Amino acid sequence: MSTDSSEDTLSPKVYQKLLEVLGEDYQYATQVVTYSEVQGCGYDYVGMAEFRDALTHVKRAIDADDETVAFDELNSVSEHIRRAAVESMQEYVEDKYASIKRRLYVNMKNKKRISELEQNIKKNIFQGREAKPSKKWREAIGYFKEAEILLHQLDEEAPLIDVRVEQFKRIVYLLIAVITGYLIAIV
Repeated sequence: MSTDSSEDTLSPKVYQKLLEVLGEDYQYATQVVTYSEVQGCGYDYVGMAEFRDALTHVKRAIDADDETVAFDELNSVSEHIRRAAVESMQEYVEDKYASIKRRLYVNMKNKKRISELEQNIKKNIFQGREAKPSKKWREAIGYFKEAEILLHQLDEEAPLIDVRVEQFKRIVYLLIAVITGYLIAIV
């Protein structure tokens, strides 16, 4: 299996494992990483680093002189593919939550509903973190996706500071216009 001889090729078992590793899970992981990039409006360095590491292990598996070593390398590929997906989605969702949390208006009228949404967001992030190291990593993505849906609701329902600032600015501008009009009328 090494590259020393042009006659060396992958064993059928290693080749089959390589096809399996680069099959459904890889396709799903690339979709998740792309989704997190598009939704997060940025390049996903974590996901890309994991894919790079996966590719390094593919190269090592191809170059391995021993089937056992090749299988170990391909198992590492699977792990990096899993990490690319779950770490990307987790980072995107947690960044989105932090962004919204910083903009929440403290004195809100619907505090109970907002608190409920936040608790459910945190619960889903927690469950996603719990599921991600196991074989249930697709389940982890599901929890992060559910947290994202709740984050959209929070973003829509919660009074955000920037919205309140805009409302305040409008009132100030209106008052300035009224005072200016009054002063012009006096003069």
